[in-house]
Amino acid sequence: MLNLLQRNTTPAASRILRPGQRSLPANAERYPVKGGGSTVVEVEASDTITLSDIEGGQACEVLFCDAQGRFDLGGLGASADGTAAGLKAMLEKSSDGAARTLVALRRRSIDLALARSFGLFGQTSPPKSSAVFVARQSGVLIVAAPASDMPPQSQDTATEIELLIKRATPRPKSRLSDLPEPLADPLQDLRIRAATARAFEVK
Repeated sequence: MLNLLQRNTTPAASRILRPGQRSLPANAERYPVKGGGSTVVEVEASDTITLSDIEGGQACEVLFCDAQGRFDLGGLGASADGTAAGLKAMLEKSSDGAARTLVALRRRSIDLALARSFGLFGQTSPPKSSAVFVARQSGVLIVAAPASDMPPQSQDTATEIELLIKRATPRPKSRLSDLPEPLADPLQDLRIRAATARAFEVK
């Protein structure tokens, strides 16, 4: 009988298993766009943009603005087929996500009344459908996953759209830690350097 206690072999090192966790390269950024939500991201010329319908059946609206806040889908090599009706309907609802998107657009002087968009995916799109674009110029990318309230008898739950950006030039680490868009217009902007402290009063 083999005596396991007398073996001269070293036991294998244990591994930390994290199922489903992704490891992205330094030049890649992932932004989940939840169903019924939207995301605003700045992109640079030559960045590669991949949009994926993870579970299938989820519509997606894409908008692009140049550095002056003008809608120009030519910056993605695409043509408009809509006026962002889904995004506008979502932003009329009072939610944290809608407020954040509105503030992000306002900060960049983007007027949705002039919006031009194009649609991707839809009710018949299979899971993991994807579309790839390369930014032809620097600007602001807006991605929305329009959805209405689901009736109890329906089976059309809003699902996530994945936005993956591969930067032509990796962002500095200082940019990767940017805070998300505020929920309202900031009244005061305090810059606190790393490893320092500063006192302030909240009224």
